[in-house]
Amino acid sequence: QGDYFMQLTADLHIHTTLSACCSDPGQTIGKCVPLLAEKGLKKIAFTDHIWRNPAVPPSPWYAPQDGTAILALADEIREKNHSIQVLAGCEADMIAPDKIGITKDFCEKMDLVLLATDHFHMRGFMEDLPPCEAEKIAPYMMRFFRAGANCGLADILVHPLIPLGPFLNILPQIMENVSESELDESLRMAAENNVALELNGACLHKLESLGHYDCYLNTMRTAKKAGCKFTFGSDSHSLNSFYVHDIISRFADDLALTEDDLHDLMK
Repeated sequence: QGDYFMQLTADLHIHTTLSACCSDPGQTIGKCVPLLAEKGLKKIAFTDHIWRNPAVPPSPWYAPQDGTAILALADEIREKNHSIQVLAGCEADMIAPDKIGITKDFCEKMDLVLLATDHFHMRGFMEDLPPCEAEKIAPYMMRFFRAGANCGLADILVHPLIPLGPFLNILPQIMENVSESELDESLRMAAENNVALELNGACLHKLESLGHYDCYLNTMRTAKKAGCKFTFGSDSHSLNSFYVHDIISRFADDLALTEDDLHDLMK
């Protein structure tokens, strides 16, 4: 890692080949653990995609990712002694504020539950998804964020307030359509419910390439002032993608994070 005050020692968002979007056959526990231990990490979490809610039918993409394999992976993780701490988790999703693809019962089987509130690239699955217009996507994004913060199912909101898909290109315009009071109120909901906000390395890398790094930094500064706690996650889908740890440390420094700003899951 670079010469940063906030050295990354935990990565709580790592996918394996159980996630349909992970095409690297090397992305396994057996290869990730020694690699990340060598990089100086002390704690990691495997968090594959899941849709497991009988009340809400999954999309064809999500249907095979029903959590059965994740439970088997959790058993594998817990049965072995690892050189670093390894947690068994999952990344849940939502298609509407009241339609989340995980149940409380399944959450209790996990060490941690990540929830994506902004997978807006899944057009056709997301309910009532607006067109790519800042004034329409802003209230939609904030409704999803508040629902995730209040649902009682999530430990961490992943890549929060980063609407994926074409909406990412107009992130500054979207945030201009969110009032300071609404943003502060929504972030305080997450803080009061002890729901962490993730600094997502893959998304930070994308935001920097789009020139939106400072825009997002300002949003997370508001989150910090609102009392939010943070976690770090690479969102890695391949063994060669852990380089994003560096940008997480840089962003954490720019945000002036200290150990007190980190969620208990990071400790």
